[in-house]
Amino acid sequence: MGFHGFMLKTEPEPSLAGACGAYCGACLAYRGELAAEAGRLLQGIRRQGFLGLAKRLHPAEGPKVDVFFDVLDRLARTPACPGCAAGGGPMICPVRVCAKERRLETCAHCADLSACADGRLKSSSAETRRLREGRARLRGEDAHFPFGASEYLARLVRKYQGWNLENLRRIAAEGLEVWEAEMRERADAGFRSVEIKSEEDVYADD
Repeated sequence: MGFHGFMLKTEPEPSLAGACGAYCGACLAYRGELAAEAGRLLQGIRRQGFLGLAKRLHPAEGPKVDVFFDVLDRLARTPACPGCAAGGGPMICPVRVCAKERRLETCAHCADLSACADGRLKSSSAETRRLREGRARLRGEDAHFPFGASEYLARLVRKYQGWNLENLRRIAAEGLEVWEAEMRERADAGFRSVEIKSEEDVYADD
């Protein structure tokens, strides 16, 4: 006997759209390529015996050499990022927190997008308090957020040279599914977001 109309339910694939308009599928960290690159570099350097050579040539810099290799080793062993929608990236990303509070998947349909992307929206007292409390609890990279959603989104727009803002406008015009399908095709063809990133440090408190 058959199953007479019974169909297995399949879970939809999680979105790879970041709230800020970045596409996680084109990110080296999400694809595990950042760790792979670090591993290849570390292996090559070790094969050449560079660690011992560097310490002999610059004995006073020995501790810095050790730190460099330790960081490279940690990068090589870092698991792939699950993507922004699954909690990857900075734990207290203010853009993601803001979108969630507004019940938005991305910033694409937010009425404040233009002003926010220009950094013209000021943090509310509640947001400022939350960020301060979050920094007090956390250590490491997530402690580097002394600003709110608008300022951070503006930094990301500069970092991506407008690419993520263009993505948000395309999502608003075309729909998330259409945009994601196009981005998936580009990423599968070899596009990586690092190709259009500037060198600005978006985490630094200037």
